[in-house]
Amino acid sequence: MLGYRHAFHAGGGADVLKHTTLVFCLEYLCQKETACLYIDTHAGAGSYAFAGGYAEQNKEWKTGVARLMEKTGKIKRSETPAMLNSYLSHIKTSAAYPGSPALAQKILRPYDRIVCYEKHPADFLLLREFLSHDCRAEARNADGFEGLKSLLPPPSRRACVLIDPSYETQDDYEKTASAVMEALKRFPTGMYLVWRPLLALDKAGETLRDSLMAMYNGNRCCAELITGDKRHAIGTKRGGLYGSGLVVYNPPWTLKAALEETLPFLADCIGWDHVSGFQWIDKRGNAQ
Repeated sequence: MLGYRHAFHAGGGADVLKHTTLVFCLEYLCQKETACLYIDTHAGAGSYAFAGGYAEQNKEWKTGVARLMEKTGKIKRSETPAMLNSYLSHIKTSAAYPGSPALAQKILRPYDRIVCYEKHPADFLLLREFLSHDCRAEARNADGFEGLKSLLPPPSRRACVLIDPSYETQDDYEKTASAVMEALKRFPTGMYLVWRPLLALDKAGETLRDSLMAMYNGNRCCAELITGDKRHAIGTKRGGLYGSGLVVYNPPWTLKAALEETLPFLADCIGWDHVSGFQWIDKRGNAQ
């Protein structure tokens, strides 16, 4: 959808859940010396200024990352989940919010590789400029769903893939499911993070979650964060958005305990009515 600009929603509750988990997964991959590949299928502009940019219009960051930073700033570091401390350590300025490409740049090592796709012409130019001084990174003005096929499996057999389209058209739900299925066939041991919205007027997000959890027999988990009243979300600009979720394939084994600690904290801090959800299914099919 070429009309979508992620800058309007930068730093909101959806970004907090998505990026907290992404940071954890990338840091886990970097514990081994072998090089890894990071692929971002819908990368956006790379970084988003809070003042003077699109992010200033909706100000979703105020009820997302800003509220989280305010809450954690009033308590001891030891009282904040370690997973959030890692995420917040990369959010060092109040002037701009780092998107997923920027977070990958901060975490990955000199010999790792970053490939970011963005179709929106204006955001692509911003992304290309943002990544231009990083020899590890490449910006591609192409369809991330299609481009993903050519990169899998990577030579090192280690990769983290973030799939987070706008879902502003129903096609995105179908394309996401198809892209994940194809990626798992090509590279079943890869680490995949698939973001999706929770919409009061549309059950497609829930249907996609169920499809994603059912299409793979290996370790996978689903995390959800409710950030608004579902009953009141119907009349909002984003089509009834009241939260978001992630499905993670081949997650780090330590992610289970980390999310079990972090999700309730996030729900209390930036969520609505203290609601979050989490399910972990291992390769034997056991739900935990």
